[in-house]
Amino acid sequence: MAQRTLTRGSQGEDVRRLHLVLNQAGYDPGSVDGVFGQRTEDAVRAFQRDHGLEEDGKVGPKTWGALTALHPTPGATRGRSLHVGLNFVDDAAYGMPVPPLRGCENDARDMMALARAQRFESRMLLNGQATAANVTGAVRDAARELESGDFFFLTYSGHGSQMRDATGEEPDQLDETWVLYDRQLLDDELSALWAEFRPGVRIMMLSDSCHSGTVSRDVVFAYKAFAASFQEARDVGFFLDTPIPMLTTRSAPGWDEVEQSLREVMPTVVAQLQGGRASEEVQPPEVQHYLDLVLNELEDDTRVMAVGQFRDTGPVVLDQSPITRNLPPDIAHADQVARWREYSEVKKEVRNAKPPQASVLLISGCQDNQLSLDGVKNGLFTQRLLETWSNGRFSGNYRELHRQIVASMPPQQTPNYFWDTNPPSVAFELQRPFTI
Repeated sequence: MAQRTLTRGSQGEDVRRLHLVLNQAGYDPGSVDGVFGQRTEDAVRAFQRDHGLEEDGKVGPKTWGALTALHPTPGATRGRSLHVGLNFVDDAAYGMPVPPLRGCENDARDMMALARAQRFESRMLLNGQATAANVTGAVRDAARELESGDFFFLTYSGHGSQMRDATGEEPDQLDETWVLYDRQLLDDELSALWAEFRPGVRIMMLSDSCHSGTVSRDVVFAYKAFAASFQEARDVGFFLDTPIPMLTTRSAPGWDEVEQSLREVMPTVVAQLQGGRASEEVQPPEVQHYLDLVLNELEDDTRVMAVGQFRDTGPVVLDQSPITRNLPPDIAHADQVARWREYSEVKKEVRNAKPPQASVLLISGCQDNQLSLDGVKNGLFTQRLLETWSNGRFSGNYRELHRQIVASMPPQQTPNYFWDTNPPSVAFELQRPFTI
C-alpha cells in the first residue's frame, strides 16, 4: 500500500512515526501523540526548507524519502536508562557516619517511571546496590549495546563532593564526585565511560546533587533562611515558591517586611495546595493559617541558630539546618586521606581516556558554588523538573526545559546546563526531551 500524504489534521500511527523521525532529525513536532497539528507542520516546513524541498508543510513521497534517508529504521532506535538513588551509604567504608538523605530513592523511582513512560528499557540502583562497580558496570553494559542514534539516559540523586586532584591535571585542582555506597566516583571516571559509547549515541545525564567542597558562613545563613521559607509535605513536596528575602546577617529585613512578603505569595500557595483553585478565591482566614505556620518557625526564640535582628522582635532563629546534598567537608577530607592510594589509582586508570564521540548533555541541580536541597518527597531540582515535564505534556526542547526549571527555582539554587562533548549537538539539543 502506498504511503499516504500527511497534512495538518492527519491522525494515526504514521503521524506518530513522523513525530519520531522529526525528533531524531532535530525538528521539534510537539507531543508524540499521532496528531498532525501546527507544531508538526512548522517542523515539517523547517525540515523542507533546510533540505531544499518544496516548503508546503505536507509529508508526501519526497519529504518521507528525505526523512527516512536520515533515519531509515526509526522504530529500531533503542533507549536504555539507569537511575541511581542513595538515601544512605556504607558508613564503614567512609570511616564515619555520613548524614542520610530523604528524597533520593524517590527521585530514582520517579525518574525511572518517566523513562519507562518514554519507552526506555530501565534499570535502577538504590543504596547498597549503588556501588561503584555496579554503577560503572551498568553504564558499560549500555555502551556495549547502543549504536549510533540510540539514547542512554542516566540520573543520579545523592551526595556529591569534591576531592583534591591526585594527579594535578585538573585546572582547579579538584575532582567532582558522586558519593556512591562504597566509595566516591570521580567525574573523570564518568568521562572515560562516555568515551566507550559509539559515535552518534545520545547521552542525557541529570544529577540532583551538589559538589561544593566549602561553603561560606553567609551561604549557610542563606540556605537556613531559604529552607525556613518552604514548607514540606510528603505527598506534595516543597511548596511556597517565593523564598522570604532574608539572605545573610548583613541583609536581614524587618519583621514587617518578612510578613508582608509571605502574605503576598500565600494566596497562590494555598490555591495550589487545595487543588488548583484560583488565588482570588482563597479567603483571608486560610491565608492567615498558612502564614502563621511559616512565621511561627521564624519567631520561636528558643531555637539555636540566630540569623539576624528584626526591628520589632528579638533574634530570628531557625529550627534546624536545611538538608543539602553535599558531603560534609570533614567527611570528604577524611575519606580522601584514608583512601588516597585507591583514588589515585582510579585516577591513573582513566587519565588516558579518549574524548567522547557520543553527544553528552548534562543538567545538574545547582551551580558549583551552590547547594542542592534534599526533601522528603524529592530533591527540589527533581521536583521542579517533574513539575515542568508534567507527565509528558511539556513539548519544548532541552534548552527550554532547563529554562523553565530555572524559572521555577529560587536564586540560591540554579540548575546548570552544559555539554561534555565539543562541539555540542544542536540537533540533539533541539529534540523534545527524553525522546528515543
